[in-house]
Amino acid sequence: MKIERPQPIGDHTGDQGLVTAQEPLDLKILIVEDNLTNQNVILKQLQTLGYSADLAADGQAALHAIEQSPYDIVFMDCRLPVLDGFSATQLIRQREQYTAPHKKLIIIAMTASDLPQDQAKAMAVGMDDYLHKPVRREMLAATLQRWSQNLAVEHSFNPPRNKFLDSQNPVLLRASDADSLLPADGLELHLDLEHLHLLSDNNPEFELELLALFMDDTRRHLEKLRQAIASADASAAEQIAHHIKGASASIGAYLIQQIAEEIEQIAHVHQLQDTSSFVAQLDRALHHIQAFL
Repeated sequence: MKIERPQPIGDHTGDQGLVTAQEPLDLKILIVEDNLTNQNVILKQLQTLGYSADLAADGQAALHAIEQSPYDIVFMDCRLPVLDGFSATQLIRQREQYTAPHKKLIIIAMTASDLPQDQAKAMAVGMDDYLHKPVRREMLAATLQRWSQNLAVEHSFNPPRNKFLDSQNPVLLRASDADSLLPADGLELHLDLEHLHLLSDNNPEFELELLALFMDDTRRHLEKLRQAIASADASAAEQIAHHIKGASASIGAYLIQQIAEEIEQIAHVHQLQDTSSFVAQLDRALHHIQAFL
């Protein structure tokens, strides 16, 4: 049976709110994302919406996972190591021509790019939809609901699929109704606390764990950034700054996001001598969060 697919929603806001009248389907979801902070954020968002997911850290790992287990939806980051999201999607579509010509895997791009040509490229290689990063919970919910409407038809004609859980996949944390442990005023931490509370579903333990994870990951990448600048490797510096920018945007660390974006832009034009003050600012901003933790 061939199912007609809905039109992509893109990143429109409109009146697409959370719908709770229907229970979420038992969907098989794969997240393809190399940023550890972003992985935890989207896993938590999915959990609060009633879903779980498997993880792949690059496009090649995603291809292997799809070969091993039948997924319903794949959320595919576009910039990935080893094999990027565009190339991985092209390979998936090529394989489907021989293995499942009447049923295509739903692939939703996750991109921080605002450029229309990047969104057009995502559609051109065979992606079905896209979400702008950092992914907002309400848009994630609307996207899942939209595509689930068609998947529900397919599931009604097929027995439920067994859940596949790789032992290496992280365990999702439980949400809590407890009040947040974070201070009421986020100015000194330069954090969007409302955004962080929404991510965690007001779970203070998860908020602190996510911040600690972010700090550890960003500290390691800051050291890599210093090394790239010292060796005049502008390409590496740009990629590392992009990683830090994406992770900080996901948790609402807006000051770190802005600093990392400045470094990324400077590295893009190979003016690494202009990065020293921004690297120092980045270090100070991280120190403020570390002092709180």
